[in-house]
Formats: sequence, C-alpha cells, structure tokens
Amino acid sequence: MLSKGMEKYTGESMLSELEQLAQDMTALRNSLILLTGVRGSGKTHLLRSFAQRRRLVVLNLGSELGKRLLDLPSSLRSRRAGTEFRALMQAYVSNEFLLLDNLEVLFDSTLALNPLDLLRQSARVRPVIAVWPGELRGTRLIYADTGHPEHRSYSSDGLTTLTIKQ
Repeated sequence: MLSKGMEKYTGESMLSELEQLAQDMTALRNSLILLTGVRGSGKTHLLRSFAQRRRLVVLNLGSELGKRLLDLPSSLRSRRAGTEFRALMQAYVSNEFLLLDNLEVLFDSTLALNPLDLLRQSARVRPVIAVWPGELRGTRLIYADTGHPEHRSYSSDGLTTLTIKQ
C-alpha cells in the first residue's frame, strides 16, 4: 500500500502530492488513487483543484448514476446498477483521468454492489482518482459505522491512498 498523508491540509501542498501520485501512476501497478479523510477535510476541494489544473471534469457519481437508475422500477435497479455504472464509466473513457466524487450511491444496500471492486475495474481501463466517502482507519477503508445497513470495511492493502488531515 502506498499511503501519503499531511499533518494539515494546505491546498497547494496537497495538490502537489496528488499531482506527483498521478504522475507516478504509470509506474504503479494500481491506477486507482483514493482520497481519504474525515468529512469536511477538503477531499472534494482537492479533487476539484486537480481537475481545474488539468482541465478535466469531476464526475458526480451520485447524481449521474442516480439519474440512470431513477426511472427503473426498484425491482430492476439492483440488476442494472453495475451495468449502468460501467456504461457511465465508458462515457468518460477518453479522459486522461477518471475523477469521481459522491460515491455514496454505490453503497446503497438495495443495489448489492461492491464499490471498491467497481473502482478497481474502472482503474484497469484508465487511471481513477476518487473521493472515498468514508475514512481510512489504520489499514481499513471504512464506510458507515458498524451495524449500519450500508457499513463496509475493506483492506487498504495494495491501494494508493492520499489522506487529508484537518
């Protein structure tokens, strides 16, 4: 696992760290970077700054995937969610990087998706930088608290993370 962290978020220093990780992606086996940190730490701001510097678009996954699933009957949503996710990723295949924010929709228990696997699959096609909607606790990526229906806990082994500390 490659994990970087800063004692305090400073816009330019974190942006430089992210730029370096993005540049190094070609040398890494894994072309997925997860931006981690507690809510309000500046993950979205960092991703948007990176996008602005590179003239890229940040995909609001919650909004875009939500639109694709909204018109489907609830009985079909879980069967089509993965397919719609992949179709949405394909629409951005020409971008230098796939920049993702607002991933919470992937954790909806009714959709029966594995969010980290979907991100890894997307990173096989092109480099992905995503804002992780939970936290990195030790070596575990956590989404929601234990006992919550959407709770997930993944090992961060083999993943590249950039942690923003407040």
